[in-house]
Amino acid sequence: MRRLLVILMALSMAVSCVESQVEGGKEIQKDPVSECLVPSSARCGGEVILQWNGFTDDASVILRSDSGTDEAAELQVITDSGLIFNVPWSLVPGIYKVVLIQEGEHVLGEIEILAPEMPVSSVSVPSSCLAGESVLISGTGFDASSSILLVGEDGTEYMPDCVYGSGGISITIPSDMPEGGYDVVLVQGGYEWPLDETIYVTAPAKELASVSYQGPYMGSVQIRYKWSVIDGDPLKIVLSEALVNADGTEDEGSYDEYVAVSGSGFELTVDGFESTNDLSMTYHLDDDGRVISSDVLVYGNSQPTDFTWTYGPDGALEEITYISRNGLMSFRALSYQDGNLVRFRNTLFEYADPSLMNDPNAPDVVWGYMAVMEKFDPFVYFPYLLGWYDVRSSALPTAMTIASGQGTVTLPIEYVFDEDGYVIEMKWSDGGANKVMFSYR
Repeated sequence: MRRLLVILMALSMAVSCVESQVEGGKEIQKDPVSECLVPSSARCGGEVILQWNGFTDDASVILRSDSGTDEAAELQVITDSGLIFNVPWSLVPGIYKVVLIQEGEHVLGEIEILAPEMPVSSVSVPSSCLAGESVLISGTGFDASSSILLVGEDGTEYMPDCVYGSGGISITIPSDMPEGGYDVVLVQGGYEWPLDETIYVTAPAKELASVSYQGPYMGSVQIRYKWSVIDGDPLKIVLSEALVNADGTEDEGSYDEYVAVSGSGFELTVDGFESTNDLSMTYHLDDDGRVISSDVLVYGNSQPTDFTWTYGPDGALEEITYISRNGLMSFRALSYQDGNLVRFRNTLFEYADPSLMNDPNAPDVVWGYMAVMEKFDPFVYFPYLLGWYDVRSSALPTAMTIASGQGTVTLPIEYVFDEDGYVIEMKWSDGGANKVMFSYR
């Protein structure tokens, strides 16, 4: 109300309407409407003040384009000294005639309609997100009509679901949206404003569903060991064994089943391998979700053993230790080169091709290899199977060197990928076909 009073006072002070003038001693009558003052420009959605003292209460205003299309203006107030109207948001910027409808039709002048000003400020857009994820675009000036348009590099437009809130606009990226960078455009009041921001959408990482080893057993029969993560309530992790015949049929063998319990732990509920695996394990995590210690009840022991997990400066697991009667003992030690695992017990891994890469979100294949080769120490590998290891290598080893009593043998490694670039098979041969297989969900 105070703002309106100020505008009206300005109108009354600024207007000087003359309906006649004296020329050569004679009074010459003029069209009073010609004295109306029209501003040179205004923005879509903005206010326009027409200064004149002859407007009647039933007056109206239209804006007429060069093509003759009329758009009615929304009148705010009419006083003895002027008129205020709003420019429709829907107008295309350009030159318009201002037409007064009052006892006929009067062209008051021309006005340039400019694009509206950006209605929001202090906008913050996340630099990246996952397909299917909800993210917040924060800022001030959004309203319930606000929505967001995402424009791909090829011009394809996506309109995500939007929810307006006090902090800005929450958008949900379509789950089938292709990976890539997208320009962010605000749609509000019928207008579009590029936000000069780009958000990069990536496909959500697949979760490891199983990792298995299949290799020579007897004649044409192969053996397979498989770790499976069975999502549900409760979560289960199962180690199974099967014989794979030459015709592809399988003979199921023993299996162990671990069930998740409260407090980041697991208990062995089905003991198919008869006293070979850990009975139970409880993990202790830091604030980043990283395992810092684990209490493991090993077969033959009456009390759990406390294992300490030690990490390097880059966050990679370097060693698992425990205290015995002989002092501090190393249970597992891992060696890295340029962030890649290069040693697992008596096996060395070589990375000779820098271009040979797994998907960045895929689990480390060397960890998968270790998980099935060392299946009877599962507490080391459950965090890997569950995706708790944030530090992983996308580089793929090109060969492995295995030490044995007869010396060493170096075996080249081959890979099979799925359509998303995730490794699904890691294959090598040492007189028989061997492979580690990965499945995802």
